[in-house]
Amino acid sequence: MKEKRLVQFRKELSMNQKEFAKTLGVSRSLLTKIETGNRMPSYRFMKAIKKSFPEANIDDLFFK
Repeated sequence: MKEKRLVQFRKELSMNQKEFAKTLGVSRSLLTKIETGNRMPSYRFMKAIKKSFPEANIDDLFFK
């Protein structure tokens, strides 16, 4: 499941949801919805991940 990859990525960074959301400039509730699969990540959200974490592979996180 795609959403589990995002949770795993966040945990590998040793970040909780609040810290991760703040780093990305999104609300914790939005992050929770994306992580649980209740909402698809927007282009803006994926762009924020790539800007904050250049090592992140967007394809692996969301499209495989």
